[in-house]
Amino acid sequence: MAHIAPVVGDGSGDGTTWPERVTDEEYAALATVDG
Repeated sequence: MAHIAPVVGDGSGDGTTWPERVTDEEYAALATVDG
């Protein structure tokens, strides 16, 4: 399952702030970073 999360960039360093498709693993990592 993919999540749509408002993240800064999509992991490629593009620096965008639009919602990006992320994997469960990426979503979990982002949630951890975001606190």
